[in-house]
Amino acid sequence: MRRYRAALLAAAAGLLMTMPVRADLLGSTVTGSLTFPSTDGYNYYGSAPRTIGNGTEFGYTDHWGNYISADITSDGLTLYEHIISYWIGATPWTQTFVSSAFAGASVIETDDDFINRGVSWALAGNTLTFNWNGTGWLADDPAYDAQYHIAVAPAAVPEPSTFVALAAALVGLGFGVRRKNLTPKV
Repeated sequence: MRRYRAALLAAAAGLLMTMPVRADLLGSTVTGSLTFPSTDGYNYYGSAPRTIGNGTEFGYTDHWGNYISADITSDGLTLYEHIISYWIGATPWTQTFVSSAFAGASVIETDDDFINRGVSWALAGNTLTFNWNGTGWLADDPAYDAQYHIAVAPAAVPEPSTFVALAAALVGLGFGVRRKNLTPKV
């Protein structure tokens, strides 16, 4: 009986270790794009996916020294623009981020100090999109940021490895019971 109890505990521990626990965005893969209406959809962030971790995942500096970035953390996202050539102003842009971690997530804007009606955003499936109308020809303040809280949805369906571990545990218990039944009683 002790052997079966130990086998059952080992199977339960194995199942717990293989179950996905998703509490934040760290380690998720994300692809980002930064486009300006005047550039016919050219992606200034490039197309390479990035892993969410410490530090800024996406950044772009133009030839005037204006800087745009997106920093994704464990539970949020900060958009930042620093305008060096503020006499020219900042052009409108769209930033789009695609990650399976965004599917089912909820987004709350916590701060937005961009001028000209701020940043608008939308979450559709695994795609998070931000739009800004720019400043026109003159920027009053050279630095803007907007912050968003992203609550990731827990995994609703177990991963295939969970089912494999369960099947292995049941097969092991079945062999143990069969072996006990084949052992002659004295």
